Amino acid sequence: MKKSNGREIYYLLELLVKYKNSKIVATTAEVGSALGLSQQSASRILRNLEKSGLIELKRVGKKTRITIAQRGLSLLKEKYLILRKFFEQEEAAIEFIGSVTRGLGEGSYYVTIYTEKLEKFFGKKPYPGTLNIQLDEKNQEKLNFVKDFYLDKFQVIPAFKKSGRTFGKLWLKKCYLSKFVNNDFINLDGNFILVIPERTHHRDEIEIISDLNIRDRFSIKEGDILKVKLEF
Repeated sequence: MKKSNGREIYYLLELLVKYKNSKIVATTAEVGSALGLSQQSASRILRNLEKSGLIELKRVGKKTRITIAQRGLSLLKEKYLILRKFFEQEEAAIEFIGSVTRGLGEGSYYVTIYTEKLEKFFGKKPYPGTLNIQLDEKNQEKLNFVKDFYLDKFQVIPAFKKSGRTFGKLWLKKCYLSKFVNNDFINLDGNFILVIPERTHHRDEIEIISDLNIRDRFSIKEGDILKVKLEF
C-alpha cells in the first residue's frame, strides 16, 4: 500500500463533498465531470486512491462502485479535526514537537547579516546562531498550515540588498519553548522567536533565534525533544 499524498487527500475530500456519501456508483466519466476532470484523469486518480487504500473499487455493470475505505474516512476525520481546531478557536495556540538537530552552519552567518534588523525586533542584539528543530510529517503539516493561514499575524523583515546580494524576507513570531525531561515538558524562560525565512533548504525544520545561546543556557543537545508554542 503506497503512502497517500496531499493531492489524493484533496480528491478524496472532493468525492465526499460532491456526492455527500461514502458509497458512490458512477462511471469514471461521471466522476470526472463532478470533479472537473477528464474521464482519463478521473480513472487515474481513482486507481491511485485505491492503491493508497483510501477507496475500494468494484465494477457494477458499466459503472463502478466507489467506497471510501475506513482508512480514507479516518484520514479525512483527522484533517477535519485539525482544521476545526484552528478555525473555530478565536485565540489559536499551535504547538510543534520535534528533535534538536545540527544545522548546516548557515544560522550564524544569516543572523549576522540580519542583525541590525533583528535588533529592532528584539530590542537587543540577537545571538549569532539558530536552534534547529527537526519536525516529523505531522508537525510539518502544522507548519505548512501556519504558512498558509497565519503569516499575516507574523512581523516581517522585508527582503533587502547588501553588497550586491539580495537577502530574502523573514517572518518572525514570538514563541514559547519547553524541553522534554523525565516524561514531561519543562518551560524554558527566555525570549524566543520562530523565524520563517522566504528562502530555506530546511523544509522539515523550524529555526529559533534568541538573544542568548539557547543550547548552552538550557543544556540542550542534539536529539533533545522540544515543544514550540505559538499564540495568535
